[in-house]
Amino acid sequence: MNRHVISLALRLVLGLNFLFASIAHLKLWRFYVEEPSKITSWITNNFVLGNCIAAGLFIISFFLLLGYKTIWATIVSIAFLLINHIALLFTKPANQAFSGPFYNSFHHSVPFIGFAIVLLYALSAKKDFSIDKFLKNENELSSKIKDEIVFFSARIFIGVLFFAQGLELLTGKATLMSFAENVYVKSYDTTFIPTSLLWFMGLSNPWILCICGALLTLGLKTKWAAYLLSFFMVSIVFGHLLDDPFETSGSISMYGFNNLAFVLLVLWLENGHNKYSIDRILYKKRTTT
Repeated sequence: MNRHVISLALRLVLGLNFLFASIAHLKLWRFYVEEPSKITSWITNNFVLGNCIAAGLFIISFFLLLGYKTIWATIVSIAFLLINHIALLFTKPANQAFSGPFYNSFHHSVPFIGFAIVLLYALSAKKDFSIDKFLKNENELSSKIKDEIVFFSARIFIGVLFFAQGLELLTGKATLMSFAENVYVKSYDTTFIPTSLLWFMGLSNPWILCICGALLTLGLKTKWAAYLLSFFMVSIVFGHLLDDPFETSGSISMYGFNNLAFVLLVLWLENGHNKYSIDRILYKKRTTT
């Protein structure tokens, strides 16, 4: 009973969000009461890609709302959200609040992908209030396939995010030395942390992000990259707590925690579910030889 209520609620929430966002992005209909100048689309502002994503989400929204081919609509929606997520990471902010390597993914990417993942696990053709139930469409996937899809989604989501952020720090206008000095040394020189350790953490930060992010994205040395990133995120949370133990700006809760959650999800599912990766290709070669 609980599963079909959960799936119905998630289908409606995702379907309505996709429907309204796509209509507004494509400017098909002015239905909202807020002033247009105050509306900022969370879909990438790249004209071609943004319109393609909006059109895709528009179509998917009807499948989700009606409960038709729901399992495939959910998987395709995750794919569109990942593409949009990647596009936002590599888009320089230009009249768009949610873009650039350091945009807060909790605004839309995390909850939407999170809801889609829960919907993937909650779907059941036998009990859902959907067209699939009446048409007796198969709405089930094996737990192994679901875990593989979720693992791949989480790996790409967090891997590309970290890679984009590290790459921006390494190739941006500010030098690596100035970044380490301003963000780490000057910010925490009054704490008990030795200055030499602050320099080391500041200089290694972009390299950890870039290299581990690339490894996760490619699925190479996935477990060790996730290990290092999990401890890296703990250090980030530690630094924010030193700055303000009653953090109210949202940096920890809306950035640090959700990024750590995706890294831990990768670690949770890594054993046996890393199907679409270089690690799996190398493993197959070793076993055949």
